[in-house]
Amino acid sequence: MKYSLVILPIFGIICSCSSEPTTTEVEDTAPPDTGWPDVAITVQDMNFELTDDGMSLSLTTSGWATEVIFNAYNTSVSNPTVNGWDEEHFPKSTGQTTKDDPLGVTDSRSISLEHVESIIYYKSNESTLYNSDNNGDITYAVRVYGDNGELAQCLVWGHSIGSLYGGNYSSVNITSYPEQFNPTQCEEWTPTDTPQ
Repeated sequence: MKYSLVILPIFGIICSCSSEPTTTEVEDTAPPDTGWPDVAITVQDMNFELTDDGMSLSLTTSGWATEVIFNAYNTSVSNPTVNGWDEEHFPKSTGQTTKDDPLGVTDSRSISLEHVESIIYYKSNESTLYNSDNNGDITYAVRVYGDNGELAQCLVWGHSIGSLYGGNYSSVNITSYPEQFNPTQCEEWTPTDTPQ
């Protein structure tokens, strides 16, 4: 029995059946919906403690922050750029509320840092070289960023805010956006105050 293979010109059939659909592009003029509530980001409440065991910071903002940066610099030593120590930490969100909540739109952040004796044990977001022995020696900064990634608020306090503004501090570790430390973008905070 013989078999014959017949190849039909189906390629031409397929090609003739597939035509490009006509589409019209419509320009979307609506602003992008980021899902972020349109609320000004400001610190409503902040608590800071420097103890024998290390330091802790907690704060609540109106609106939702994309990031919070907490810096601490030993500015009390002679020539702090050479002899000082600096730390940068990122407090994590512990909860957010929405516009339907009685509190309104808020974002709560906190961080607790355990005191270590040596830089070999130091780890950002987990430990600190500072404790209550350093009371009065440290300059601090908290910066809060909005949904657009821009600085919404900067609060500074401690030993020498002028050193912070003048860049006279250690750079052993990396400080994010140091140009933001200036009296135009930052405001002084007293730990007994409620930031405005």
